[in-house]
Amino acid sequence: MRVSTFTLNPAIDKTYYADDFALDKVNRAEKTKTNAGGKGINFTAALAECSVPLLALGFLGTGGNMIDAFLKAKNVETDFVRTEGEIRTNIKICDLKRGTYTDLNEGGAPVSKDEMIRLFEKAEEAAKKSGIVYMGGSLPMGAGDDTYAKIIKLCKACGALSAADTSGAALKCAIAEKPDIIKPNEKEAEELLGEPITSVSDAAKAAKKLFSLGIKNVLLSLGGEGAVCAGEDGVYRVCPLPVSVKSTVGAGDSFLAGFVYGKTRGASFEECIKYAASFSAAKIEKDGTDIPAFDDLTKYVNSVKLENLV
Repeated sequence: MRVSTFTLNPAIDKTYYADDFALDKVNRAEKTKTNAGGKGINFTAALAECSVPLLALGFLGTGGNMIDAFLKAKNVETDFVRTEGEIRTNIKICDLKRGTYTDLNEGGAPVSKDEMIRLFEKAEEAAKKSGIVYMGGSLPMGAGDDTYAKIIKLCKACGALSAADTSGAALKCAIAEKPDIIKPNEKEAEELLGEPITSVSDAAKAAKKLFSLGIKNVLLSLGGEGAVCAGEDGVYRVCPLPVSVKSTVGAGDSFLAGFVYGKTRGASFEECIKYAASFSAAKIEKDGTDIPAFDDLTKYVNSVKLENLV
């Protein structure tokens, strides 16, 4: 089953590692690292380790050749709409002494109406030829809040499953079109529903409510508390795996990648959740934005504990 992925606001992630980073002072970087970034890129890179046929689409501005080359090196087919604006750069500061990560993300260059038209043309073609279409991350200026909603609509017309991982107005618009899979975190779910989530019980209620809106697979991530997932087979809490945390960057993207990987294998809802949890745990054990190999991504599948909340 081919999976098409849409990253409309990719980035170059530049990570600076400093020992005892201090504000309002000159700091020296112990080392630096440059990576292809953006939720959709992280998601695609994780699935690429699983030999899933992939097509990566979206917008790619000036300076984005590194991202295209990164994906092609992983045997991912690419078909980006090339834009005139500069690709954004996200700065990440890792304090080696405190073990903290600080992000400073750019908004991204605007896209034109013509570029949007070309995007939707590619989206329709991708939906016709894919089993699953993923869309994730923020939207660039010039892309309407309903951009993902329109892609979801195309997926329904073409018979492809849709997975959305975004936030704010873009997520609200996407929800209205009932995507097959969503992965909000607790803050995004709170914003969607207007209700606080302070416990696993609250998360279960929120996941059920989102499921009742017609979304068949709700993956509500709770950070260090695991996740709550609602689907046609029930509502489950995913208990956190006891792994050594090196970096949480991209853990949520890997969680969704694991779930989608299960879908490509025809796995049950529970099995898909276990893949999701294993992928995420393996990513947490990796430094920075590095993606684990397939054997590592799947090594915890049989260790995942699910608690039935129904």
